Amino acid sequence: MRDFILHVGYPKTATTFLQTQVFPEFSAFGRASKQPQSKPIDRELKRVALQEPASYWRSRKAERLLSRLFELSDRESVLVSDEHWLWGPKMLSPPQKQGWKDSDDGRHPLAQHMEELKRTLSYKFGYRLKVIVTCRNQADFIASYFAQCANRYEVKVDQRTFLNVVNEVLAEPGFEGKAFLEYDRLYRDLLDVTEGRTCILFQEQITEECFWRSFATFTGLEAGKGLEFLKKQVREGQGVNRRRVTADTWKVEQYPLPKAWMRHLVSLPVPGNEELQKKLLLKIRKRINFFKGNKETVELDAETKKTILSAYRRSNENLSELCRIDLAELGYLAERGDS
Repeated sequence: MRDFILHVGYPKTATTFLQTQVFPEFSAFGRASKQPQSKPIDRELKRVALQEPASYWRSRKAERLLSRLFELSDRESVLVSDEHWLWGPKMLSPPQKQGWKDSDDGRHPLAQHMEELKRTLSYKFGYRLKVIVTCRNQADFIASYFAQCANRYEVKVDQRTFLNVVNEVLAEPGFEGKAFLEYDRLYRDLLDVTEGRTCILFQEQITEECFWRSFATFTGLEAGKGLEFLKKQVREGQGVNRRRVTADTWKVEQYPLPKAWMRHLVSLPVPGNEELQKKLLLKIRKRINFFKGNKETVELDAETKKTILSAYRRSNENLSELCRIDLAELGYLAERGDS
């Protein structure tokens, strides 16, 4: 039986690197697609991930979407990557921006989607579903995702805002909050739905052979180019991640755009459409003003990191047993007694 390999994220776990440097060599779809003709499919996959209930996969629309995808594929195994399947909990965003839904049967919402997708793939197309999850320790994830949300929604942030968001996430027990990052629960539910065909990879190991060996073994695809690209970056002194990271502190700083680039943007013409040009200029100036007034540094300090990891300690211990990996070495477990 042919394989339908779905990489579902999480976001902020090197997904951009995987989608731009690794997956395209396998003619991947979703966010990793380089085929112009697949763009409508990619947009629809994102929409489904963010908005549709699991029952969507029983519809004729879903069959048409998958048929179009398979028509574009020239490989036995189809690889699709889109981190919107695991888009994060509410952070700084207005309600209409959210597409995440709570589970109605106690399982992770993604597991419900995958169960319906698996049936359609098997009965209608003769494919079996395999799922890849990439994750990252919860403290670093929350900090990085917070920074992304602050930029996306143009919210001016400070240290107090960040700490309030951390407390809100940890205080909400459902999938809109703390449960979203309980990796053991997600992994167990997906293993059950996919009959064991789920692989979880840890971003902290992406520069190590074991990450790529696990990927190759699970998918049947060789991905040596990914590791070679990373090694080349390290040799040339290019950071894989440009954020400043120290032993116990993660920082994100928001800087104004370079002046030369701002001048170029403001002078951009929009031929034949004066109204569109005005809207573009207003949007650019709004963005510039946002950055000018938002230079404060937000830190994930050691105390906050321990608080977050302590909240997820039991989940990460369970995951460590499930995966047979020492997650303490990867920074997923706070010392006992820390809070």
